[in-house]
Amino acid sequence: VTEVTGSRVTEEERVAGAEAARRRGDENLRLYNDLASKLAALIDSDTLWWRFAQTAFNFLTLLLREDTPMPASAVAVVVRSVNDDAVYVRNLAISAVTGFLRQARRPARKVAVDPFREAGVDPAGAVGAPGLRPDNRWHLYDPAVLPDTRAKWDACKFVSKQHVGYYSWPTEVRVCRPGGEDTARVRPADPGDPVLGFFSDPVSVDRMLRYLSMEVRKGRDKFRQEHFTMFKGLFRNYGARLLPLYLRHVGAYLAETGAESKQRCGLEMAAGLIRGSKHWTYDEVAGMWAGLLPILEAALAKVTNETKGDWGTAVATATEKPAWSVNVKSIGELTFGDIDMREYDLDCGDFDLISAVQMLNQEWLEFVADHKKGLEGVSYYREDM
Repeated sequence: VTEVTGSRVTEEERVAGAEAARRRGDENLRLYNDLASKLAALIDSDTLWWRFAQTAFNFLTLLLREDTPMPASAVAVVVRSVNDDAVYVRNLAISAVTGFLRQARRPARKVAVDPFREAGVDPAGAVGAPGLRPDNRWHLYDPAVLPDTRAKWDACKFVSKQHVGYYSWPTEVRVCRPGGEDTARVRPADPGDPVLGFFSDPVSVDRMLRYLSMEVRKGRDKFRQEHFTMFKGLFRNYGARLLPLYLRHVGAYLAETGAESKQRCGLEMAAGLIRGSKHWTYDEVAGMWAGLLPILEAALAKVTNETKGDWGTAVATATEKPAWSVNVKSIGELTFGDIDMREYDLDCGDFDLISAVQMLNQEWLEFVADHKKGLEGVSYYREDM
């Protein structure tokens, strides 16, 4: 311990204090890794009585930190526990895996844009007022300039925060680079990654989905945000390499007509897939929608009174935040185009979908108004909105 003398800290004392803090941090990190590894080894040994094993697993999941990755052995134990026989352990494991995925998320590479230059407007003459203005029309919905080609997709500057530009512009506007330029968001394939190894193994995935599609509270189960968040993080971190495996399961589970829980599980996967593909490339997103839209169209014909609430939640969740993958063209097709939600009386209002398309211009509002004429009498239509 360094003794500080006098009223001012000398350079030698500052250096000694920094060195002491570094040593303390290294020791804490060593103890953290040692504790997590010992708990994982104890759980993996199968020598504990089941109640003690659950207690040890609970302690292990409580060690998850945002700033420090867990040892690979501990991560592997937690990931395998997604397929544990006990519901309590599975729920803990799903929450912990979601934390691992968020911890491993790579930061977006953003670029600064000048909104007035994009709009071709002189900032000196811009009037600060809420609503539609010449300086904010450049990032509104415009059917004449949909990003329906790779060049348009990569050139599109998308502001994902719905409030930005409505009243005024912030000092600096930063947007994510298009998917074609921000390929670093997707993690490379690592044979030693326990998360990727588990979620890309067909046998493990089949068993996991059987558990996730089990009915827990008969007649009271709803769309589960925990499952959706896990799938979203999975597709966000590992990209389209998992698409063939999970798209097959989405199609199979949504085709189940007599099993509400299986349809619900398929919806959780589909919503996570849509939101997780936010930073995929144009080709990857086009491939996803080419496979997903026919599945959704066929499944919507099998919606029942028991599942329409889950369908509404899934659609609203999938389109809650604008994304590169949830572009206005795709939302338009899903809502009013080839798949017309009015035919199915889903519990997702047209205004939920409007809010998902960023700040909308008059042309889109007129388009929605034309379709609202057919919504009178439908359960989710409300005049007060």
